[in-house]
Amino acid sequence: MTACAFFATKGGASAHPDWYRNLIANPDITIEIGKEQDLPVHVVELEGDERDVVWERHKRDWPQFAEYGSRTDRTIPALELRRR
Repeated sequence: MTACAFFATKGGASAHPDWYRNLIANPDITIEIGKEQDLPVHVVELEGDERDVVWERHKRDWPQFAEYGSRTDRTIPALELRRR
């Protein structure tokens, strides 16, 4: 598994989604990718330049994400799954 980034957009709502708060409180989880089941990962919130680079690349690849960011004053969290 390569690093996998994902974003707590909540469609551009003014508050973070509940699942984001759950992952921050309990970052060691297991996921399923394809045939790999119960893959242990750790969720890391990206910050600063690291977050901005991933966010800008994602907006370029999926333009609808730019719209989510324009709907809110909050910084949309970028998270990354890292294999444990």
